[in-house]
Amino acid sequence: MIISTEDWPGSRQDLEAAIAVFQAQRAAHALTIGVAAPVPAIPVVGQIVAAGGSFILAHELDDSPAPRTRIEEIDIRLAAIDRLTLRPLRALALGIASQADNDRLTTLEAEASALRTERAALTSG
Repeated sequence: MIISTEDWPGSRQDLEAAIAVFQAQRAAHALTIGVAAPVPAIPVVGQIVAAGGSFILAHELDDSPAPRTRIEEIDIRLAAIDRLTLRPLRALALGIASQADNDRLTTLEAEASALRTERAALTSG
């Protein structure tokens, strides 16, 4: 999910902190009965959580020209996959990974593996 500066003008760290606070509120709410579910103070936080927690801030995107070859396209996507794995890997390292984090890592690694295989075939041939 790409987050524009209009939706979040702050830093990545501040947004990650806001997401963590909201996720903690949701986890605490799971233990309650008859209490309204928490609503994030910042709407984009709820959207990110609903989308699985992975995001890229618009200003972090690479502004380089469009790729000219399939190898360049693969390299760009592999770099993006590396960035997308940071949050779920951090959760895993801290011992707080959810099934969604594990699923996300599995999906991203499958895509990266296929791209590496394709790239190897293109460069060997």
